[in-house]
Formats: sequence, C-alpha cells, structure tokens
Amino acid sequence: MTGQLRNSDKSQIESWIGQGPKHFSLLYSISKDGCSAQKFHEKCDHQGSTITVIYNYQGCVFGGYTSASWAACISGSTRDDKAFLFQLKFSGTDTRRQFPISDVDYGIYSHPNFGPTFGEYDEFDLKSFSGTINNASGVFQLDGAFTFGTHFDMTGVSSWDEIHDGVVTVTDIEVYSVAGKY
Repeated sequence: MTGQLRNSDKSQIESWIGQGPKHFSLLYSISKDGCSAQKFHEKCDHQGSTITVIYNYQGCVFGGYTSASWAACISGSTRDDKAFLFQLKFSGTDTRRQFPISDVDYGIYSHPNFGPTFGEYDEFDLKSFSGTINNASGVFQLDGAFTFGTHFDMTGVSSWDEIHDGVVTVTDIEVYSVAGKY
C-alpha cells in the first residue's frame, strides 16, 4: 500500500527526526482501511516509531511523530522526549513547521477507542478521532480535539486554525512506520 506523503515531505520529516535517512512504510490509511480506532490499533500498535499525517479538504497537511509505540492495551499517556507535531502545507501551500514536545511525559495517549492522539486526557494537543467515523462523499468529519500549546511548543502560530485552517473534515489520515534505512 502506498500513501500520499511526498518525497520532499519525507526528507523534511527525516531532518526533523535526525539520525540519518529513514524508511517510511504505510501501516494505515482511513481512505483505504476505514476511519476506525479498532482498525488503527490493529494495524499500528507495537510498530515502534510512527508518523501520523492528516490531509484536510482545504489543502492542509499536518500531524505528529512519536518514537514510542501505540498500544491500545495501555490506555494512558506515554512519555516521549522525541515526539513532535508538524505542519507541511497550509491551504495548498508548502508551510513547513515543527512543534517540539514541551512536556515529555505526555507525548502520545493510547486508548482502545481513540485514533492517533498526542498529549494527555482532557488536554489533547491533537486527538484525531474516537470510535468509527463514516465516509461521507469521500471525506471524514473528525470528532477529535485540538488544544493549542498544552504539551507541544507551538511557536510561530497562534492557534490550530493557522495549521488546519479551521477545517477538521479530512480526506485521509495516514500512519507510517519510520525506521532507519540500512
């Protein structure tokens, strides 16, 4: 399964992660696998480092990186001093920004009923969705939460609207495993 992430975006993400070239392998895509927390965890739990990429219909591309593994069985926060959120496009224009973790105790939040989630319970920096979201004419209306600057340093922007343009209707969410290239 191939994804939408461009080579130039992969290069940018590699530079943010550091430690040399990376291999990106698509694990999960809501447009192909369905927007379901159960399917997300089935395909992405215990896979090591991942990158979550969200594509909204407004032409914004953003997401998050974690060096920790997702694990529905944990149901709680996972410490990750390497986690970061990012922006690759805003309204169709390349806009590359990295937002590093500022509170390493709350890198990601695993829960069996949540899709990819960064931050902590009740203060999710980026919670993509809960349960199952049905496809409506090629888009998915996310029911997640975006809390600004709680556990990640959002320097350079003043709100989530400057990242997703106020639009949480998405065409896809992709999760890639990220491993060193040998």
